[in-house]
Amino acid sequence: AVGKIADATITGSDASIDIWGSRARFAAPVSVGEPGTGTGADPIETEIESGSVATSGSMLVDDATVAIVGTVGTVPANRVKEDGTTVVVQDAAPQSGAPVGFL
Repeated sequence: AVGKIADATITGSDASIDIWGSRARFAAPVSVGEPGTGTGADPIETEIESGSVATSGSMLVDDATVAIVGTVGTVPANRVKEDGTTVVVQDAAPQSGAPVGFL
């Protein structure tokens, strides 16, 4: 859905690591992960050293080890355009912190 970062699982929750690395930076206006109760919850599973999340909506991130909420610098990334080509984009400034829900 537009404005969300969702787990790749089609139905239900899984325990597979979605993002592995030293740092991760999430930004989405609606939600990061899928908060819910019981089998309705579907977090973004990570194994990172530190991360940050910016969202005005809900968030559910589950780290396999012990992630530290911190500052993540600007991150260059390949964005896939509608025609299938890619362009390198980079955030303008570092991002820090996370709302409640970063596990």
